[in-house]
Amino acid sequence: MAAKVRERRNAHWVFCNHEGQRRAKLVGPGKDGKKLADALAKQWNAWLTLGQAERVFEKKAKATPAGAMPRLRDAVVAWIDRREAGGDFRAATSAAYGTALRTWVFPHVLPDGRLLGDVAIHEVTREQIGGVIAAIKAAKRSRSVIGHVRNALRGFYTECVEMKQVTVNPALDLRFFIGRMKRAPKRGIFSAEECRQMLRAAEGEGWWSAFLSMALGTGLRWGELAGLTRDDVDLKGRRVHVRQSWSPKANAVQDPKTGKGRVVPMSAELVAVMRAHMETRTAEGWGPQSLVFPGENGRHMRHFHERWAAFLKRAGVAHRPFHCTRHSFASHALKAGVRPENVQRWLGHATLSMTIDTYREYIADHESDARDVERLGEILC
Repeated sequence: MAAKVRERRNAHWVFCNHEGQRRAKLVGPGKDGKKLADALAKQWNAWLTLGQAERVFEKKAKATPAGAMPRLRDAVVAWIDRREAGGDFRAATSAAYGTALRTWVFPHVLPDGRLLGDVAIHEVTREQIGGVIAAIKAAKRSRSVIGHVRNALRGFYTECVEMKQVTVNPALDLRFFIGRMKRAPKRGIFSAEECRQMLRAAEGEGWWSAFLSMALGTGLRWGELAGLTRDDVDLKGRRVHVRQSWSPKANAVQDPKTGKGRVVPMSAELVAVMRAHMETRTAEGWGPQSLVFPGENGRHMRHFHERWAAFLKRAGVAHRPFHCTRHSFASHALKAGVRPENVQRWLGHATLSMTIDTYREYIADHESDARDVERLGEILC
């Protein structure tokens, strides 16, 4: 039976009976109701002819009961905001997680046509998350994008399991879907000659010379340098205390990236540079925040990237991100024979394996290595 239009109680309806399935749709009264009912009946008949009966007899979505599980997009975003407000996440971490989720997870289309972001948190499966990872890999995006998706969802569902909202963490083990991916090439370091070239170009530029010397001589991150105060620099003890980091995104001073402070030694050459800079800052007046490297009006720095790019161009050095000054410090220290555990402590890495995995190729060979090889022969004696 094809779809038909009928008038009942001064209103027009569309009725359809097809292979045991029935549906009735109230359209409306009057000429306009008749016109719309005819158009709907025509559409239903076209779907039936094309074998798309499911479009005519689609099931109505059930109303979401009060107290039901929230959607993934709402719950995860709220979780990230809550973790950042509580100091567990830095602003940069929240931004990275949020971007990855909004770009890849929430708009991911499932086989049933739903968006993953609209699925209730207890209905999300490991296979659905695996589909997101497959899409990221197909787009040839980096491991870090997958890492942001995995870490955000894993952390969120870990809390859900603890709170008894769900019984299984679908993001706990995604190794099958991630598989083997080529790691992104390490960002280049500044060679020793390039470091000297940059320092020569910075001479006579006020605090900029000291700022660059501190970056290359201690491996501090940009935010840690921007957050240094007068009390953090110990010229007599030849060391700098890293207690906080400035975040322009959060517009606030935060804990260092690892959440823990650290102490980094300064060479005699760096102490001389910093002593001259500190004397200049004292003459200028430290201001209420006592910043070692202030921006405009004595406040924390904000706009930096354009100045960095212009400086490298002026110095005749190929552009690399400022973070490469940190890589340069670590690599040159290891090549000079500094023990990896010292470099780990100075960089603030959580584990020694992280330092070794990142800078393995720069670790210098020691004379004791040959003696250790000879000792292996004693096993056979």
